[in-house]
Amino acid sequence: MREVELYDEQELKFALDNDVINDWEYKFYLSIYNYNSLSDKQGRIVERINEVIAIALKGVGLRIVKDDRKAKEKLKTA
Repeated sequence: MREVELYDEQELKFALDNDVINDWEYKFYLSIYNYNSLSDKQGRIVERINEVIAIALKGVGLRIVKDDRKAKEKLKTA
């Protein structure tokens, strides 16, 4: 089980509206709000989503490609 920091709904909506995250990621993230802790797999997914949201919120780029490989490449170069 792991604990991670979560973005609020306004930040998530911003990320969704700007194509930073997709609809599945948005719904998944909202679905775990009330969990006390996450499985390792859930935690890894949330951490990946958090990374791309953090980049967008810092203004590095709002149009991060949803393809995981491209997002990871974007993260490496940021």
